[in-house]
Amino acid sequence: MTDERETKRVPLRVQLIAGIGFVAGFALLLIFAVSTRVAEAFTAAGTVSLAFATVWLADQTRKAVEVNESEMAQNRELLTLTRQQAQTAELSNKILVESNRPFISIRQEQQLRINEAGGKYGVRIPVHNYGASVALIEMGNHRPSAKLAQNGTRFSFGVPDTVVLPKDTNAYVDFEFDKVSQIGEPVMRPDRTYIAFSMDFWFTDVSMTTHYGVHAEFDLTDVSNSVFIGSLRLTNIEFGPPQEINIDGRDPRSIPHYLLDKGSLS
Repeated sequence: MTDERETKRVPLRVQLIAGIGFVAGFALLLIFAVSTRVAEAFTAAGTVSLAFATVWLADQTRKAVEVNESEMAQNRELLTLTRQQAQTAELSNKILVESNRPFISIRQEQQLRINEAGGKYGVRIPVHNYGASVALIEMGNHRPSAKLAQNGTRFSFGVPDTVVLPKDTNAYVDFEFDKVSQIGEPVMRPDRTYIAFSMDFWFTDVSMTTHYGVHAEFDLTDVSNSVFIGSLRLTNIEFGPPQEINIDGRDPRSIPHYLLDKGSLS
């Protein structure tokens, strides 16, 4: 009985094919080694193949670069579009905020006057909330203030009759000037004409996160009036940009800081 562990013999046909392949390969190697023409032919074929491979690789590289440049251009366009969308969203938000915020200005349909009594001058300024929400006239370091050009500049803090103005409602800010509040020289314009009366006030909305400043200037209607009592006409009004509530946005034309620090008029 034949032992199963005995190694099986390779068939004769397989051995013959392997032998022929080995002999052919050896003969080809021998021919290549001893024949210069064959070696040159193989070298030339290799060189041509390498050239074709180099051209193919260059073409693939060029295509890859074009794809990368196209992707970079698309990314730049996408980045530009993203920035434009962000700017549009920011602008839309600003428009929404501005269209819904309060807006206090001076009412001019009433006659404004400088009145005198007992050596003191008084001015009552009517204001109106033309905005779309409730406005709060600020007090404290941002309370209304005014300057009156009479024998130097007289300074006064204003007292509003209310600090809460719903939309389309009115309020009054009263200023009283006396000799105690006299400071400096009359406020002059660049053309050397003086500003008879100027005022500043701040307001905010119910969130009290942003405040808005207003600066107004007035002249007497009768410039020949030597006693400085009479009607006022508005000659200039400026509305400041929104500012964070935690910064001092006081215009230097308004309350001098040394008066605020002194606190004698508060």
